[in-house]
Amino acid sequence: MAEVVGPLLIKGSIGGISVYWNSRLKKWIARQKGGANKNLIQNSPAFVRTRENNVEFIACNKFCHRLRLALLELDHLNYGYCMGGVVQMVKNIQLMDQNTLKGHRSIEPSKYKSFLTEIVFNEEHPFKQVLLRRPEVTSDDNRQSVMVNLPQFYPRGELIWRKPYSFFRLTLTVAQVSDYVWVDLQRGYEMTYPDLDTKSVTVYSDWMAPGVETIDLSLTASFDDQSIPPTGSTVMVAVGIEFATKLANNTVSWTKGDGTMALIDCL
Repeated sequence: MAEVVGPLLIKGSIGGISVYWNSRLKKWIARQKGGANKNLIQNSPAFVRTRENNVEFIACNKFCHRLRLALLELDHLNYGYCMGGVVQMVKNIQLMDQNTLKGHRSIEPSKYKSFLTEIVFNEEHPFKQVLLRRPEVTSDDNRQSVMVNLPQFYPRGELIWRKPYSFFRLTLTVAQVSDYVWVDLQRGYEMTYPDLDTKSVTVYSDWMAPGVETIDLSLTASFDDQSIPPTGSTVMVAVGIEFATKLANNTVSWTKGDGTMALIDCL
C-alpha cells in the first residue's frame, strides 16, 4: 500500500493497481491487487480454514449491522472507524464459544454482556473522557423499564468538551439484541429471537444550560407490553451526550459530531 503524492491522480484501477480516496486520512491511497481467485477459495481443500473464517466473519458483520440498527437514534454521535472496533469486539464474543466447531461458532452476547460495554463508538471523543462519572442504571425484574440516573450532577465539572457550549442534553436508548447461532438445518446463522433489533426505545432530556448548581438528572425508557425482553436476550443501555451553541426559533443549533455516545450497561 502506498500514498499518492504526485500531481497525477487516478480514481479506480489501472493494471494491477487500484487507487481510492481515504476520507479519514484525507489522502489518495494506491494498493496492489492480487490474492487467490474466488473459485480457488470456494473449492480448494487448501482454503478450508479461509472458508471457515469467512463464514464467521460474515456472521460478525451481520450481527454488527443489527446492533447498529438497534442504536440508530445515536448513530450521529459515532465518529471514526468505530464499526471496525464493533466487529472486533463481536469477534471476541464469538471466540468465547469453545464448544462449537470453527466456522459455526455462535455469537452470544447474553453470556458476555460486559464485552459490549467496552466498545468505543467515538474515537475522537471517547464517552468516558467526556462524561467523567459513570451513570447509575436500574431496571425492573423483567427489564421492561430502564432508568439512568445522575444524582447531584454538576455539568461544569463533570462534562469535558473541546470547545465552548451553551446547552447540552442526554439521550437514552434501550434496545434488545438476540444471540446469533449456527443452525444446521438452515446451513447458516439465525437469530435466536428474530427482529429484536426493531425493539428499541429512545427518550431525550431537555436541552439544559450548564449552570453553577448541581442537578438531579434522570431518564427512563420502557418497552411496551408486547415487547418485553425474552429470556436469553440482551438489553443494551446506550447514552448519548450532545452539545449546542445557541437557541434559534425554539430549536437548538448543533452539528453532527458535537457529542458522543456509549453502551453504559447491558442487562
